[in-house]
Amino acid sequence: SSVEVLGGKVIACNLAAAGTSVFNIYLWDNDNAAPTTLLSTTSHNDTRIGDAMSVSGDLTNGKIWFAYDDKVFYYTVKNGAVTSTEPTFISLTKKDGSAYTFSSASAASNVTVESDGSFWVASKDWCATHFSATGVYIEEVGSDLLSDSQGTDIKFIGLGSKKYAVATYYQKNAIPSGASSNTLADGAFNLLDVTSGISAATKIATYPTAGFCWDNGHESCFTPDIRFMPFFGDRL
Repeated sequence: SSVEVLGGKVIACNLAAAGTSVFNIYLWDNDNAAPTTLLSTTSHNDTRIGDAMSVSGDLTNGKIWFAYDDKVFYYTVKNGAVTSTEPTFISLTKKDGSAYTFSSASAASNVTVESDGSFWVASKDWCATHFSATGVYIEEVGSDLLSDSQGTDIKFIGLGSKKYAVATYYQKNAIPSGASSNTLADGAFNLLDVTSGISAATKIATYPTAGFCWDNGHESCFTPDIRFMPFFGDRL
């Protein structure tokens, strides 16, 4: 499941399995309010949905975004209501027109929409990638900037005449002594200077330098497994 803020209101979704499982998005008007159902649908590309949810705009004119495999799709919000239980799909393509496909667990993808309508997709086991509003590949943040290609999110920050990006990354199967092979390690944030564009971006720093922790058996690197607390040491 995932939680976001749209137009100053908290929204949250459940995790729905592939096929025609019911997928719901709930909205809270305030901290004390009971949730209302913003969307209830079985139409979600016949894929798993809800590992990650992204938003753009607001409740008057907004979109709720998801991604899977070679597509991103969104539900449109107008005047506080979702306009259709059927999402709008954007097929992702390479510059030569062939399909651009993310990793097999791409349901854990965040979509960041730029002011020109283009968007970034940051997916599990994949570097953050920039697409045009119609889904054509533009550029990506390479592993030389992130220390590794695996990541789950990227956000952009404007500060005066400068533009920065904060991107997450982690190392897959970096195995500490005594841990299993199914391990994610050294998750961290990279601060990048992208004022002159991604192609000329430079990495300013990685925080924290020692990484966060190890995580066993949780492929999206969201929640540490308590059984591995002894391995965390001074990283917490």
